[in-house]
Amino acid sequence: MRSRGIANSSRQLADRAARRPGITLIELVVVIVILAALAALLIPAVQSAREASRKAACINNLRLIALAMTQFDDAKGYLPGFVNQRATTPAGSADFVGWAPPMLAYLERNDLATHYQATGSVPAIASRVDVFVCPSDFLAQQQNAGDALCYFPNAGMSDVDSSDPSIPLDWRENGVSFNQAFRGAAGNKRPAVKLALSELSKGDGIAVTVLLGEHSATDASLTYGVDAVAHWAANWTTFGVAGAQDWKQGLTWAMPSLADKPVIPINQPPPPGDPMGAAHVTSFLYARPSSPHPGGFHLAFCDGRVQFVGSDIRYTKYAALMSSQGVAAKRPGTKVLCPPVWRTTPVTEADF
Repeated sequence: MRSRGIANSSRQLADRAARRPGITLIELVVVIVILAALAALLIPAVQSAREASRKAACINNLRLIALAMTQFDDAKGYLPGFVNQRATTPAGSADFVGWAPPMLAYLERNDLATHYQATGSVPAIASRVDVFVCPSDFLAQQQNAGDALCYFPNAGMSDVDSSDPSIPLDWRENGVSFNQAFRGAAGNKRPAVKLALSELSKGDGIAVTVLLGEHSATDASLTYGVDAVAHWAANWTTFGVAGAQDWKQGLTWAMPSLADKPVIPINQPPPPGDPMGAAHVTSFLYARPSSPHPGGFHLAFCDGRVQFVGSDIRYTKYAALMSSQGVAAKRPGTKVLCPPVWRTTPVTEADF
């Protein structure tokens, strides 16, 4: 009797299980919604972690380049120019290179440096140098993997070819790395400015003077068709000539307005609808720091420190950091000091 009762109970349970329906549509929808919510939470976290990794690699690139510039300064007694005479090219030739080729030997790329020193040809050695490319700058990586360049030195204010032979293209107080090749259309300029790190201590100091920073590639559709990807392996034959894209090799700055409003966009592409169009895009005004990192860009200072700077930094503060001797900064093409309004206010950590 007991075994018969157990058998009946088993049959009843089996019958109930057979009559029970499968997963209902509502249950399935609930499961899908839960999975979607989890994915929505997980994907941004993964992307944020990846960007944090790329950001760390970008900081490391800047530190390595800053160290290489320090070693260059130790060996030469001055910092590399943002424009330089080509190796093995006769003096006076209008064929120049940017700041990167002379730095190759100090960045452990002796293979490229040896070829450049022997031939003076940089297009022949165009290749990927990882330390020159920000990992987050996908446009530079994908469209110009050969010789992309995402980091530019502090080139001071724009060069001005004044008719006065006693006025240089730019003043040493206005920056760090200067044009060391172009002597002016009339050839009436004194030797190019060469600045050593040791001199910076006489001014604002190496801790508050920008050495180099980021400049991200920009889609040509936003720059009126102008190629806005910098190439480190390029012979520059038009430096100082109207329309030349000197800005592709150095960060520049303009004297801030008295109202302390931005003179140029920082961390933004040239604005669509700019009335000056392509002519404005190629001017020095767009040699501004920019990056693909959310919220700001990295600047490396002359003491080797790398700082993330918010896109909303006041332009006067940025200008003060770009000038190596703020109180002595001069208007390009003149001997007139910049107005004291912006250069008498100290830069603090809160400004970043």
